This record gives sequence, C-alpha cells and structure tokens, in this order.
Amino acid sequence: MCDVRLQTYAFPFQTCLPYLSRPCNHNPQKPANNGIESCTLNIDQEAYTCPSKCVNSNKSFGEEKKYFGSKVYYVNNSTTDIQKEIMQHGPVQAKFYFQDGKFRIYSTGE
Repeated sequence: MCDVRLQTYAFPFQTCLPYLSRPCNHNPQKPANNGIESCTLNIDQEAYTCPSKCVNSNKSFGEEKKYFGSKVYYVNNSTTDIQKEIMQHGPVQAKFYFQDGKFRIYSTGE
C-alpha cells in the first residue's frame, strides 16, 4: 500500500506530487462518448506508484510539512458524513469533474 501525502496548509498545489486519480465519468446516466470510463467507488491501490521524493523540486516543501495517511477510502457524499470525517480524522480531500466545458461559461453561481 502506498502512503498518502496530506497537505495541512494553504492550497493543494501540485508542486511536489501530481494528483494520482485518473479522470472518470461521474454521471452513469449520461455515458461519456470520449472513452473515459465510469467512476468506481473502489480505488485500485496497485494502480498507484508510491513516490519516494517530490516530482518537482520545491525547497519550501520540507520534510517537517509532510504527513502520511495509512489508506485511501471514500466518505459518503453528504454534508453530515463529511463533517463527521473532518471532526474524527482531520482534513479531507475531494475532487470534481467539469463536464462539457461548462466551467468556461460559468458566471452566476447557479
């Protein structure tokens, strides 16, 4: 199993390690026609390679700022469950996918 690096401050820039998750289709009712597979709730630990050092050199991201998690797992997609997870185990990480280029025309918060 690969150690999961957690960032405990600021914004999660990819200066040390790039995101490991592969793109996937989050809407099973609307299959993607671009060859992207549907997302699964199971994370294939074997598909990830465990990094031993930063991919990009960044002197300010020292060892004292690195923390490791023991495993990757999903939390139910509800505000209450995510709040409980934060209270019990600390920071969480999330991802989302923009479909059909809608992000480029987004302007009102709706």
